[in-house]
Amino acid sequence: MTWLREFDFTDMTVSDQTRADLNHAADAFIQAWATGDWAPFTSMFADDFVFQFPAGPHSGRRHGSEARRHMEQWSTDAAVNARIAANENLRLIDGDWLVLAMRGEGQMAGRPYRGVETVFLRMQAGRIVEYREYLSELGDLNDQRK
Repeated sequence: MTWLREFDFTDMTVSDQTRADLNHAADAFIQAWATGDWAPFTSMFADDFVFQFPAGPHSGRRHGSEARRHMEQWSTDAAVNARIAANENLRLIDGDWLVLAMRGEGQMAGRPYRGVETVFLRMQAGRIVEYREYLSELGDLNDQRK
C-alpha cells in the first residue's frame, strides 16, 4: 500500500540557480542522514537563519546565533546517533522554498527507527535562511493494525 503519492511538480518561475541550490541542499541533507557527515549540509546555512524543530531539546523556533547553536548541536547528535536511509517521496520547489518529504529506516539513538519526515528549506543568494522540520516515528505498521 502506498500512503504517499509520488509525483514531480516544478514551479517554472524559479531561476535555474535557485533550483540547483535547493536540489543540492536536498541531496546533501539525504546524504548526511545516510553517512553521518553533516558538514556539507550545515555549511550551506546563512549566518543569520531560522531553525524550527518539532520535538526534543531543540524544539521551537530560533533565530540567528541561537539557531546556529541548536542546528550545530542537532547535527552533531545526528552524526553520532543516527544513520537513516531515506526514501524520498516528494520534492517540491516553489520560489525560494523546497519541500522534501521522505520515509526513512535505520538506527536512531541505538535503536531501530522507521519514520516520516518533511523538511522545508528556504534559500536566498545560495544560502539556507530557514529550516523547518516535521517528523513522526512510524514504528511497526503491522503492530498498529492489530
